Amino acid sequence: MNGRSSPPSCNRMTNFIAGIVAPHAKRTPEDEWARLVLEQLGGIRATLEVLTRMERP
Repeated sequence: MNGRSSPPSCNRMTNFIAGIVAPHAKRTPEDEWARLVLEQLGGIRATLEVLTRMERP
């Protein structure tokens, strides 16, 4: 981890979930649940980025 991106384990988890949800969201873009999941993953990544930057000296 270089301090400029989310932790690798977060990337693996969010990529796994996005890999499952994204095809569904692409087929049915009006699906509110799929959009919400993908938006929440973006929020998780952003939060971890902020926390990572706070940990640096």
